[in-house]
Amino acid sequence: MEGCLLFPILKRAVPLLATLALAGCSSLPWWAVVQGQSAITDYRHFHNAEVAPAAQPLPLPDDPAARLKLPAAPDGLAFEQWLELNDTVAFVVLQRGQVVWERYFNGYERDSLATSFSMAKSVVGLLVGQAIEDGKIASVDDPLTRYLPELAAQDPRFAQVTLRHLLSMRSGIRFREDYLLPWSEASVFYLTPDLHKAVLVALHVVNRPRREARRAST
Repeated sequence: MEGCLLFPILKRAVPLLATLALAGCSSLPWWAVVQGQSAITDYRHFHNAEVAPAAQPLPLPDDPAARLKLPAAPDGLAFEQWLELNDTVAFVVLQRGQVVWERYFNGYERDSLATSFSMAKSVVGLLVGQAIEDGKIASVDDPLTRYLPELAAQDPRFAQVTLRHLLSMRSGIRFREDYLLPWSEASVFYLTPDLHKAVLVALHVVNRPRREARRAST
């Protein structure tokens, strides 16, 4: 009976001790305290590189005449009230390049800072498109090894992975998105102070990149 009671404690203690060992080499001991529970305030624990605004920024225009029909919220709540109760901090809707609905909650404003998490994927996609327009990247069908040739020395199969595969998350690269295990790829990449080195060590191709489904001809 005592062993059964100890098992849940040990189950949580092992990841915690491993995290402490990893975080002890960095400036991120808070990760051990929160046991892998990430938050939008995590940017406070990282070094941040400020991105300077454009000399002539182009703000997104508002469309005050837009009549956006909001979906019904559960339990008969108003949609804005439902967003706030579910810890939403920002909700912005764009249509045809114009802001048609914009609200902020729980103490956040338009200029508040927050960790973006997977929203960064969309930003990366936009930046790749801009890099192609600027001639810095030839095509989304370029092999990954054109920009990270050192990966080919680790595994020649990386040459089969294209930027398109990465953008659509069909690369065949193993990635365990388990934030409670400090040795999973998700946790390692989140904590490491040297992302380039971690990519070379932790990434492995396990499947052939999947092809994009062909569109039906019309």
